[in-house]
Amino acid sequence: MARYEIAGENFSNQDELAVRAKAILHRLPRNVPLQGQDFLFVHGLLERHPRAEKKIGVGVKRLWVGTVLFGAPGFYLMRMDGSTTEFSYKKCVSPNTAPYRDLIRAFRDSVDDKVEEARRNALVNDASAICPFTHEDMRLPGNCHIDHAPPWTFRAIVSHFMRQGKLTVDDIHLHGHGDGEMIRHLSLEMNREWRFFHSERAVLRAVSRRANCEIIPQMIRDNAVEEY
Repeated sequence: MARYEIAGENFSNQDELAVRAKAILHRLPRNVPLQGQDFLFVHGLLERHPRAEKKIGVGVKRLWVGTVLFGAPGFYLMRMDGSTTEFSYKKCVSPNTAPYRDLIRAFRDSVDDKVEEARRNALVNDASAICPFTHEDMRLPGNCHIDHAPPWTFRAIVSHFMRQGKLTVDDIHLHGHGDGEMIRHLSLEMNREWRFFHSERAVLRAVSRRANCEIIPQMIRDNAVEEY
């Protein structure tokens, strides 16, 4: 039985919605306006965004696949007044979890300089540029990811930080701009506390994209490695 209907297409769960959206992201060329059913589906998906009213504004004139963080594909729109913005299909698929994703992104952005330093250090010589899991060359474009080694995975550090401070998502006020997609900045005081907490626990290591996105998450799911 279909739980979701978007632009005449039926989906039984959110995973199916995500698969459809990802297929468009990876099938279509960058910076080319969406047409036909692809346009109708993505527009319908956009209406599920937790900030859909701000995203859509005066109306959608154009939708396309563009480039977002680390060269990944992402959805963009142009409004009738010519203004543009990006939007996350994941927030459209499961809008109730969007505040937590904003929070995670804010914490990640706060320590981005440390991540980039670890990436630079990993690529200084031939030996350190080889992934210890897949033995792939991490100097290939987009193939050097920085992982938080277990047991202190990134989400484990965030979870402990929030528990130590007895914080909830609503307690942490994020600062951003525009229509909200780029809300990602912690307050100055919170940022200082978080960066110190992170530096005391994080062990950053360079791994290939496949290791970071497939192998290590599977190891954690299989309890092959411990996570705090």
